[in-house]
Amino acid sequence: MKNLVAPALKPYLREVCVPALALEARYFAISDIRKFLEGHAITFNEKTLVGYLHELVAGESLFDAGRGWYSSLETPFILDTGAVRDLADGLRKAFPLVDFSCWSTAEIQGAMHHLLGKFVSFVMVEADAMETVWNYLREAGWDAHLNPRGKDAERFAPRERSVVVRQASGKSPSKDCRMMSWKRGFQRCTPSYGKPSTLSLSIPASSMTNACF
Repeated sequence: MKNLVAPALKPYLREVCVPALALEARYFAISDIRKFLEGHAITFNEKTLVGYLHELVAGESLFDAGRGWYSSLETPFILDTGAVRDLADGLRKAFPLVDFSCWSTAEIQGAMHHLLGKFVSFVMVEADAMETVWNYLREAGWDAHLNPRGKDAERFAPRERSVVVRQASGKSPSKDCRMMSWKRGFQRCTPSYGKPSTLSLSIPASSMTNACF
């Protein structure tokens, strides 16, 4: 079995592992890095691996995409959070104890292949609060939809102030990190939600409306 001593692991990551993963996808997770090392019979210490990844990010050989993801893309995709500010502010005031995340297709229109005429906002919230949040949004004048599926999703058409309420998944960000992230088709970006943050996350750069149904 090939066994690299700790000092040789960092150059192996920089010169072999990271370039190989970057050829396969713009984004890869730390689990992909572990799998690559194990597949090439490279033993490693987890603490040392994490430390070297931090050093590679600091040296700009690799870029942090947030939540255990890394990217070969250097330039962040900056979102205009104004598209969801009113929505997030209203939800925070109405439901101060409910955790939620929200985003809008208006935030990523610059990354779309086609310009959108109308936009859709999404609210991801715990299952027990979905219907209550949906009713609140309808009464507040939003064109609110409660987790449309099947034929309802097929008939869905964006209108003014359209918002879709969906259940937050187990992979949803924590309350300090409220932007949904997906595995493929990302560009690096800053988060969009009601609570300010300096964390960087990832969202799909292609059309997201279909992905969310």
